[in-house]
Amino acid sequence: MVKSLKILKAGTERVVLAFFLCAGLCSCSVLSSKETQKEESPFLGVFSVPKEDIVIVEPSKENRDRDQLIVIQLSQMLESSQVKSPSARAEVFYDLGIIYDRLGLEASARSMFLNSLSERPDFAPAYNIIGVYLAQNENFQDAYEAFDSALELDPDILYPLMNRAIALYYAGRYSLAVPDMERFCDDDLNDPYRMLWLYLIESKTLSHGEALAHLKDRYQKATVEAKNDNWAFNVVDYYLGKKSKKTLIEEMSSNEVPLAEKQSRLCEGYFYIGKEFERLGQDKLAYDYFKLSIATQMYGYLEYRYAFSEIKNLRKQYDFLEYSEPSQDNEIDSE
Repeated sequence: MVKSLKILKAGTERVVLAFFLCAGLCSCSVLSSKETQKEESPFLGVFSVPKEDIVIVEPSKENRDRDQLIVIQLSQMLESSQVKSPSARAEVFYDLGIIYDRLGLEASARSMFLNSLSERPDFAPAYNIIGVYLAQNENFQDAYEAFDSALELDPDILYPLMNRAIALYYAGRYSLAVPDMERFCDDDLNDPYRMLWLYLIESKTLSHGEALAHLKDRYQKATVEAKNDNWAFNVVDYYLGKKSKKTLIEEMSSNEVPLAEKQSRLCEGYFYIGKEFERLGQDKLAYDYFKLSIATQMYGYLEYRYAFSEIKNLRKQYDFLEYSEPSQDNEIDSE
């Protein structure tokens, strides 16, 4: 299937091949050369997050059932005569990939994204998500090329800018990440997630005080309506010292919040709290908050994806066992 793809942009055939190959590596666990010293790792101690901060919620069965129904409907569309044109089939394959990804069925998702490009080799959204997968697996050069392809094929879609910036961030190329995230942030001054990622990136190129001042300036430019509508502004408040960790976690886990939204808030909130403790040099706390983010099983969220990268990077610092995401590609429940 890979060889049959007629990729428009030079070099992207290698990107698709890299995406295909890394699917078999995503669940591999690589051991440090100092595995025998694992008892010295700080990460083996007692779970350091205070009990009152630990909130575990069951994934929403209603949402999972809904997604499984969508999978059935989209699959039936492909098998029928409803979807005939390559362009339409590419979109259906892509939508299937997104649902599989959200369900944690990574191998199935990868297959759908490759099918999408097989139908339509110039389908920009597929290159964008392929780039995210490649970046997760630290295949950064191919990830950059995938994001470049997405931007060239559809300049109006700017999300590849954010994803390329995050990939550059995890590759340690911080100064190159700044322009991408600045442009993405300027496109929507009311998006707290853009502010947060630009702050995290700038924290690597500026002093903490300067990065925080920039975050405060962007926060002040956002409308009051946006701040009331998007809960993630509470995370910005936390970073700015306007809100305590305790208050933030209470807002993440409030019983007044619907289950599915609570699950997403916990995934995001625990990740950003972990990043703050990482900045403060409290690596064990950071590590454990990242584990709590992963425990939410919000597979399609960037915070879930990159919590694994954070854990892996922390383990590397201490010559402990390297960490990789366990395979999530299980059969869809038939219930």
